[in-house]
Amino acid sequence: MEENTVTLIVGLAGIIATLLVAVIGFYYTHKSQANSFREQLYSRQIDLISKLFHYHGRFKIFSTLIIENHFKEEALEDIRDILRDHSIAKEEAGAIFPTELYEQLRDVSDAMSIFMERQENDILLSREDQFVFNSADVKFALLSRSLLGVDELSIGNIQLTSSWKSFKRVKNIDGGYFDRFVRAKMDVDTNNT
Repeated sequence: MEENTVTLIVGLAGIIATLLVAVIGFYYTHKSQANSFREQLYSRQIDLISKLFHYHGRFKIFSTLIIENHFKEEALEDIRDILRDHSIAKEEAGAIFPTELYEQLRDVSDAMSIFMERQENDILLSREDQFVFNSADVKFALLSRSLLGVDELSIGNIQLTSSWKSFKRVKNIDGGYFDRFVRAKMDVDTNNT
Protein backbone atom coordinates (compact mmCIF):
# COMPACT_ATOMS: atom_id res chain seq x y z
CA MET A 1 0.00 0.00 0.00
CA GLU A 2 1.30 3.44 -0.85
CA GLU A 3 2.14 6.00 1.74
CA ASN A 4 -0.45 8.47 0.35
CA THR A 5 -3.20 5.84 0.58
CA VAL A 6 -2.37 5.11 4.22
CA THR A 7 -2.33 8.83 5.01
CA LEU A 8 -5.70 9.26 3.27
CA ILE A 9 -7.25 6.34 5.21
CA VAL A 10 -5.93 7.62 8.55
CA GLY A 11 -7.13 11.16 7.73
CA LEU A 12 -10.61 9.95 6.77
CA ALA A 13 -10.81 7.81 9.93
CA GLY A 14 -9.88 10.88 12.00
CA ILE A 15 -12.51 13.03 10.27
CA ILE A 16 -15.18 10.34 10.74
CA ALA A 17 -14.22 9.91 14.43
CA THR A 18 -14.37 13.68 15.00
CA LEU A 19 -17.75 13.87 13.28
CA LEU A 20 -19.05 10.95 15.36
CA VAL A 21 -17.87 12.58 18.60
CA ALA A 22 -19.52 15.88 17.57
CA VAL A 23 -22.84 14.13 16.83
CA ILE A 24 -22.76 12.27 20.16
CA GLY A 25 -21.89 15.51 22.00
CA PHE A 26 -24.76 17.34 20.28
CA TYR A 27 -27.17 14.52 21.22
CA TYR A 28 -26.24 14.59 24.91
CA THR A 29 -26.31 18.40 25.00
CA HIS A 30 -29.82 18.39 23.54
CA LYS A 31 -30.94 15.63 25.91
CA SER A 32 -29.63 17.49 28.98
CA GLN A 33 -31.45 20.66 27.88
CA ALA A 34 -34.71 18.70 27.54
CA ASN A 35 -34.21 17.14 30.98
CA SER A 36 -33.54 20.58 32.45
CA PHE A 37 -36.78 21.86 30.92
CA ARG A 38 -38.71 18.87 32.32
CA GLU A 39 -37.25 19.45 35.77
CA GLN A 40 -38.23 23.13 35.68
CA LEU A 41 -41.75 22.28 34.50
CA TYR A 42 -42.15 19.62 37.19
CA SER A 43 -40.89 22.03 39.85
CA ARG A 44 -43.35 24.72 38.74
CA GLN A 45 -46.19 22.19 38.70
CA ILE A 46 -45.37 21.12 42.27
CA ASP A 47 -45.25 24.75 43.45
CA LEU A 48 -48.53 25.65 41.76
CA ILE A 49 -50.34 22.54 42.96
CA SER A 50 -49.20 23.26 46.53
CA LYS A 51 -50.46 26.84 46.21
CA LEU A 52 -53.82 25.65 44.85
CA PHE A 53 -54.20 23.10 47.68
CA HIS A 54 -53.64 26.00 50.10
CA TYR A 55 -56.34 28.11 48.39
CA HIS A 56 -58.78 25.21 48.37
CA GLY A 57 -58.20 24.53 52.05
CA ARG A 58 -58.79 28.16 52.92
CA PHE A 59 -61.94 28.20 50.80
CA LYS A 60 -63.29 25.19 52.72
CA ILE A 61 -62.66 26.90 56.05
CA PHE A 62 -64.20 30.24 55.09
CA SER A 63 -67.18 28.70 53.27
CA THR A 64 -67.92 26.71 56.43
CA LEU A 65 -67.81 29.92 58.46
CA ILE A 66 -70.26 31.52 56.01
CA ILE A 67 -72.64 28.57 56.13
CA GLU A 68 -72.55 28.48 59.93
CA ASN A 69 -72.88 32.28 60.04
CA HIS A 70 -69.70 32.83 62.10
CA PHE A 71 -67.59 35.89 61.23
CA LYS A 72 -69.52 36.03 57.97
CA GLU A 73 -68.31 39.44 56.74
CA GLU A 74 -64.65 38.63 57.43
CA ALA A 75 -65.03 35.23 55.77
CA LEU A 76 -66.65 36.80 52.69
CA GLU A 77 -63.80 39.28 52.37
CA ASP A 78 -61.25 36.47 52.68
CA ILE A 79 -63.05 34.32 50.11
CA ARG A 80 -63.03 37.20 47.64
CA ASP A 81 -59.24 37.42 48.08
CA ILE A 82 -58.97 33.65 47.62
CA LEU A 83 -61.03 33.77 44.42
CA ARG A 84 -58.81 36.52 43.01
CA ASP A 85 -55.60 34.62 43.85
CA HIS A 86 -57.12 31.35 42.62
CA SER A 87 -58.04 32.97 39.31
CA ILE A 88 -54.45 34.15 38.79
CA ALA A 89 -53.11 30.69 39.66
CA LYS A 90 -55.65 29.07 37.31
CA GLU A 91 -54.36 31.18 34.42
CA GLU A 92 -50.80 30.03 35.14
CA ALA A 93 -52.03 26.43 35.36
CA GLY A 94 -53.39 26.71 31.83
CA ALA A 95 -49.79 26.95 30.60
CA ILE A 96 -48.16 24.21 32.66
CA PHE A 97 -50.79 21.62 33.61
CA PRO A 98 -51.87 18.72 31.43
CA THR A 99 -55.26 19.38 29.84
CA GLU A 100 -57.11 16.89 32.06
CA LEU A 101 -55.81 18.42 35.28
CA TYR A 102 -56.56 21.94 34.05
CA GLU A 103 -60.13 20.93 33.17
CA GLN A 104 -60.62 19.61 36.69
CA LEU A 105 -59.18 22.82 38.14
CA ARG A 106 -61.75 24.75 36.10
CA ASP A 107 -64.48 22.58 37.68
CA VAL A 108 -63.16 23.48 41.13
CA SER A 109 -63.05 27.15 40.20
CA ASP A 110 -66.60 27.00 38.83
CA ALA A 111 -67.83 25.39 42.06
CA MET A 112 -66.19 28.18 44.09
CA SER A 113 -67.79 30.84 41.88
CA ILE A 114 -71.24 29.22 42.11
CA PHE A 115 -70.95 29.16 45.91
CA MET A 116 -70.14 32.88 45.98
CA GLU A 117 -72.82 33.72 43.43
CA ARG A 118 -75.43 31.98 45.58
CA GLN A 119 -74.15 33.89 48.62
CA GLU A 120 -74.27 37.24 46.84
CA ASN A 121 -77.84 36.51 45.63
CA ASP A 122 -78.85 35.98 49.29
CA ILE A 123 -79.67 32.31 48.76
CA LEU A 124 -79.52 30.48 52.07
CA LEU A 125 -76.42 28.28 51.96
CA SER A 126 -76.10 24.86 53.57
CA ARG A 127 -73.57 22.03 53.71
CA GLU A 128 -75.17 20.78 50.51
CA ASP A 129 -73.67 23.79 48.74
CA GLN A 130 -70.18 22.61 49.68
CA PHE A 131 -70.65 19.15 48.15
CA VAL A 132 -70.06 20.32 44.58
CA PHE A 133 -66.83 22.08 45.56
CA ASN A 134 -65.61 19.26 47.79
CA SER A 135 -66.30 16.62 45.13
CA ALA A 136 -64.45 18.58 42.45
CA ASP A 137 -61.62 19.30 44.88
CA VAL A 138 -61.20 15.62 45.82
CA LYS A 139 -60.88 14.68 42.15
CA PHE A 140 -58.42 17.55 41.56
CA ALA A 141 -56.34 16.36 44.52
CA LEU A 142 -56.25 12.77 43.25
CA LEU A 143 -55.32 13.86 39.73
CA SER A 144 -52.59 16.09 41.13
CA ARG A 145 -51.18 13.31 43.28
CA SER A 146 -51.27 10.98 40.30
CA LEU A 147 -49.50 13.52 38.08
CA LEU A 148 -46.79 14.11 40.66
CA GLY A 149 -46.42 10.40 41.40
CA VAL A 150 -46.58 10.87 45.17
CA ASP A 151 -48.63 7.70 45.64
CA GLU A 152 -46.03 5.64 43.80
CA LEU A 153 -43.41 5.91 46.50
CA SER A 154 -42.22 2.60 47.83
CA ILE A 155 -39.54 1.40 50.24
CA GLY A 156 -36.99 0.48 47.60
CA ASN A 157 -38.00 2.77 44.77
CA ILE A 158 -38.88 6.43 44.63
CA GLN A 159 -40.53 7.24 41.33
CA LEU A 160 -40.91 10.98 40.88
CA THR A 161 -43.17 10.87 37.86
CA SER A 162 -46.41 9.05 37.38
CA SER A 163 -47.36 6.83 34.51
CA TRP A 164 -49.88 8.14 31.99
CA LYS A 165 -52.02 5.06 32.58
CA SER A 166 -52.34 5.86 36.29
CA PHE A 167 -53.22 9.48 35.56
CA LYS A 168 -55.87 8.52 32.97
CA ARG A 169 -57.42 5.99 35.36
CA VAL A 170 -58.05 8.69 37.96
CA LYS A 171 -59.19 11.17 35.31
CA ASN A 172 -61.83 8.74 34.00
CA ILE A 173 -63.48 8.22 37.39
CA ASP A 174 -67.02 9.61 37.25
CA GLY A 175 -67.59 12.82 39.21
CA GLY A 176 -70.59 11.20 40.90
CA TYR A 177 -68.21 8.82 42.66
CA PHE A 178 -66.51 11.77 44.38
CA ASP A 179 -69.87 13.32 45.21
CA ARG A 180 -70.98 10.11 46.96
CA PHE A 181 -67.61 9.86 48.72
CA VAL A 182 -67.77 13.43 50.03
CA ARG A 183 -71.38 13.08 51.12
CA ALA A 184 -70.60 9.84 52.99
CA LYS A 185 -67.57 11.44 54.64
CA MET A 186 -69.53 14.53 55.67
CA ASP A 187 -72.36 12.36 57.04
CA VAL A 188 -69.84 10.45 59.15
CA ASP A 189 -68.28 13.70 60.41
CA THR A 190 -71.73 15.13 61.24
CA ASN A 191 -72.74 12.00 63.15
CA ASN A 192 -69.51 12.05 65.19
CA THR A 193 -70.08 15.60 66.41
